[in-house]
Amino acid sequence: MGRIFYVTNRNPDSATAPTSYGIDFNGAAPGRLTCGIADVTVPAGNTPDGRPMEASTPAAIRLSDPSNGDFSATAKQAIIAGPPHLVISVHGFQYLFWESVTRAEYLSRWFAQGAYGNENTVIAFGWPSAGDLAQYERDYGIAGTSGQALAQLLMTLRPLIAAFRQNHGAAARVTLLAHSMGNHVVDAAFAAVPSGSDLSYDRILLVAADESRGELAPTGKLALGLAIADRVYVYYNNQDFPLAISASVYHPFVIRLGMDGPPNKDDFKGRNISFINASAVNYGDLQNPKDSERHQYYRMIPEVRDDIGAVMRKISDDQIPNRIYRDDPHYGWENYWRINGVTAPPMV
Repeated sequence: MGRIFYVTNRNPDSATAPTSYGIDFNGAAPGRLTCGIADVTVPAGNTPDGRPMEASTPAAIRLSDPSNGDFSATAKQAIIAGPPHLVISVHGFQYLFWESVTRAEYLSRWFAQGAYGNENTVIAFGWPSAGDLAQYERDYGIAGTSGQALAQLLMTLRPLIAAFRQNHGAAARVTLLAHSMGNHVVDAAFAAVPSGSDLSYDRILLVAADESRGELAPTGKLALGLAIADRVYVYYNNQDFPLAISASVYHPFVIRLGMDGPPNKDDFKGRNISFINASAVNYGDLQNPKDSERHQYYRMIPEVRDDIGAVMRKISDDQIPNRIYRDDPHYGWENYWRINGVTAPPMV
């Protein structure tokens, strides 16, 4: 059984003892926060390609210790006393609540494995996605509105993070991780954070970001990440199929950050941000690729997991293996690290 700590602005199925949450706000937008503990029963073993098994039904989840607005004292103590790496994760498009919980629990085990495993505690923020592929525009609007709720959470977590750091000393690390449309939530959250707030993260990871590639510019909302994190990492894939649809159908002429990073990477030289090109990391053949959408590489391909694990451990870019740095002085759009092509998946 795995455990994560959840926070959501979704509507509960019970005001006092929720067993799940719906697809609407908890009250008026952006919704009231509910915090709690989620225990997930997971099948034993790994998949044939070496990935951890993942829970696949709502029945796998047991919720406990619900608390309005902040975690209970019991939950806080468990977080503080847990592993020295705390991950705050924000899911992407098309997730029901139970799916966001099982995915967060999977990610906790996934990032604990590999060449640079990180034992961790995950706090998962679950915003009210409809969990429906046909409701992209609805989800995108809800994600933007939910940024205010995430901003409230980030402010609320400050004393907990301070206590966590004090307990673990130099070993303490705190990562904010967003995937896909979750980056739009983070973008809106950074816009809603009060000016001068003392937020502090070791790493901010923006993965496969369904957000405008201009949002890292000084006038963009994601630019706040460079002020509140020791270092920001942008993972992108030029062949990202869902983001190509997003850019062509739902956001015409607005290339997504998760497709190629910002257009002017040279402008970020010397700053606390790295761009990681994951376009080459997809084993299998054209008929049976590992990550068929080129969008889920962070949770499906061990070489990407290991790269992220090294980043989470605060290893410097030039010391992380399986990478090459690209910076042709003739092109202002280079200045990135490319993860090398991968090998065949491990057999178990």
